[in-house]
Amino acid sequence: PEQYWSKGSLQAVCQTSSPDPNGYPWSDGTCHDTTMTMFGDDPTAPRSSISCSTDAGDQASVGTCEELQVMAIGAASTGPLIDCRASVPGGNRLCENIVVDVSGTTPSSTTKTDLICRGDDVCQAFKLSTDGDAEIICENDPSLNPTNGQTCEGPTTAVVGGDLELTCDGACGNFMNDPAFFMDVNVGGNALIFCQGDKQNCANARFQVNGNLELNVKNDLLDKDDNWGAAYNATLNVGGDLALTCFTASSCNFKSITAASCTCAGAGCPVPGC
Repeated sequence: PEQYWSKGSLQAVCQTSSPDPNGYPWSDGTCHDTTMTMFGDDPTAPRSSISCSTDAGDQASVGTCEELQVMAIGAASTGPLIDCRASVPGGNRLCENIVVDVSGTTPSSTTKTDLICRGDDVCQAFKLSTDGDAEIICENDPSLNPTNGQTCEGPTTAVVGGDLELTCDGACGNFMNDPAFFMDVNVGGNALIFCQGDKQNCANARFQVNGNLELNVKNDLLDKDDNWGAAYNATLNVGGDLALTCFTASSCNFKSITAASCTCAGAGCPVPGC
């Protein structure tokens, strides 16, 4: 395990590429089991940025940024950007079991923490916690894996004290619809969530939002199992107003809805409980 500390800001690039310098047909991941900690706050420093990428497949025992821990303590003026991108199909385990913990922030646009997961098999079982705002982007690349991408596959956890914007595009669920692989989201403020795809998108998710929730659900009509719905069996618990957009029929077959008020627009309406 490696550990890095920085005052206020940290810039890191973790890249695994082929061929392996030792001649193996795979490459062990860079920044595996690594801790990066930013202490205190420096408003004049650039935003902390951690980039994790691979083109090797990482078919060995570890992946790039697998089990990486990113901690920002007292990051009052800005949150970190963690960018995980894979350019090879399957098995790369990029940013798997990554932990992001940002404390000491106040919710605002400048303290937003960003976690970007793009490719195939990226950010499985991530855990993100912040006192401030957050944006999480999970996108499976259909050119790498058109049927069962496991980007942001659960169990994943996001605890956000402020506002959250979450995008799940071909990601965030489990292609076998296993309820053990779910996303658990708890938001202190408001949330804007996009679930686009089919049963591997937001399936079995738990969305707990203290403020208002705008949830957009759109099935991939090319998927043969379209009847599952892109947010199949999801639980919505909203303290404020819930605004649903269900673009396609059967897209919003939730497990349950609790909200102060609820509106629904789109071909998938009406929705039981709204």
